Amino acid sequence: MCKVSVLVPVYNVEKYLPKCLDSILAQTLRDIEIICIDDGSTDSSGRILDHYAAKDQRVHVVHKENGGYGKAMNTGLQMAQGEYIGVVESDDFAAPDLYEKLYQTAVHYQAQIVKSNFYRYWSKPKEKTKAEPVLKNLPYNQVIHPWAYQRLFRIQPSIWSGIYKRTFLMDNQISFLETPGAAYQDTSFTFKVFAAAERVVLLPDALLYYRQDNENSSVHSAGKASFIRKEYQAINSFLNQKKAYSVLHKIRNEAMFHTYLWNYVRLKPELCEDFLIQMQQDFNQLQHSGQMQMAEFSKTDARMLQMILEQPQQFWKREQVILPFRQKLPNKVYRALLIGRIAGLTCMVQAVIKRLLRK
Repeated sequence: MCKVSVLVPVYNVEKYLPKCLDSILAQTLRDIEIICIDDGSTDSSGRILDHYAAKDQRVHVVHKENGGYGKAMNTGLQMAQGEYIGVVESDDFAAPDLYEKLYQTAVHYQAQIVKSNFYRYWSKPKEKTKAEPVLKNLPYNQVIHPWAYQRLFRIQPSIWSGIYKRTFLMDNQISFLETPGAAYQDTSFTFKVFAAAERVVLLPDALLYYRQDNENSSVHSAGKASFIRKEYQAINSFLNQKKAYSVLHKIRNEAMFHTYLWNYVRLKPELCEDFLIQMQQDFNQLQHSGQMQMAEFSKTDARMLQMILEQPQQFWKREQVILPFRQKLPNKVYRALLIGRIAGLTCMVQAVIKRLLRK
């Protein structure tokens, strides 16, 4: 048994793969295994992996038919022998002390999960990094129970900036949903680990570089947004398996609403109305089953959700007022404008935004 099994799912990333693997092999924690799952790559990724495996016996390569991110990750989980599990996406790369810091912290606190912050990374037009303190306003360097810090359930999943005790994952039957393609499978995984964990430690350090300029990244595949429904169906099934987890329904509802809305804003306009109807169906089901009450949401969110539940087509029509700005404004700004519009903001917003965009 090694200290950490590092899973690297790979699909057509020949451009970025050497930098990723070099960063893992350079880890100051030497007692690791590196499990690379080639998910049917059609470029030179498979050959690159075999080259690295020939150079270092810690590298293990699996070549398989394309089955999607979830299946690739589950293949790696089944192979892993480490005390803890880590993940590095094949277009990202790690700081040299990533796993030494995470592992030493895990052992010191007997933690089931240790999680850190990360950097956003751009290689073009020139190299740039930006620290992403996703764990800010949460307690660092101490054992916490996620139920007491519900913000954990709402942060970006970022499964690659942490390690997970392998026996903890096995005991709680936590794995990845095997939907086709690489779309949002970290969503249900993240929710389930925080729902089941009792000993989590957070670190302030940024220790992994999350690439932002891979044009083939699944985050740019807006057409896959319907897969988020499957992720939340998996979360719902997980919560329903244990009555004790019913206290997490409110957290699930809030996270689900904002995740759906985030996906809605990213969609191509021609896909929006259908997605709203799907959203209506999912939240209606939660409401009718007694797992959701409108009082759980803020006034603005409740007003938006109520309109989606009662008149999704009307919600879509009202959004047409600000639709021209969808491609011109950052998602966060557009989403804030959308919330304001549905809450009753007047059409004067149009004139203001037009002036801003002309500057």
